[in-house]
Amino acid sequence: MRRLISKPEGHAGIFFIVVFVVMSLVSIRASAGPELDTVHYIVSGQGTTISSLKLDLGYKLDDINNLDLLGVYNGEDIKMQGTWNIRFLKRSLYSLQLGLSLTTGLNESGFGKAIGLSGEGIYLVQNRYFWNIDYFIDEKAWVYGAGLGLPVTPDTFLTLGVGNSYWDRNDINLNIGIKVDL
Repeated sequence: MRRLISKPEGHAGIFFIVVFVVMSLVSIRASAGPELDTVHYIVSGQGTTISSLKLDLGYKLDDINNLDLLGVYNGEDIKMQGTWNIRFLKRSLYSLQLGLSLTTGLNESGFGKAIGLSGEGIYLVQNRYFWNIDYFIDEKAWVYGAGLGLPVTPDTFLTLGVGNSYWDRNDINLNIGIKVDL
């Protein structure tokens, strides 16, 4: 039986421990604790071929910190990515975040570690846009994505986007999804 999550080794273990301790301290500081804030279900593929199904859960810790937990099913395996987002700029129409991510490894090779930037905003009164770019340190690889959110109801958006993923960096996928703000 293959293991989906490998034991962290070397610097990966230290990075994981530091991120875990910092996230724990932030959670203790947050008065109400983590609160599920968004749910985003995404279907990714190329043309008529579906390459993966994704579920992204966003947890709000406070006005600056939030956590994202992404689960990806590619037809064979379930992969996971956790990201601690630190909002460093917030304006009425847009915001920017610094992200620190850990992913389950490629080919059982430990955890993937990334640092990245992401942003989101509002345009034309009610439509949304979002983007992200992450650099995976051990793999020396870039992962990116961008898209639009079109309102279906005041709290539900149809999302359309493009991008790649840590586990499938060579292909640009089209993404369609539903995002619900809770």
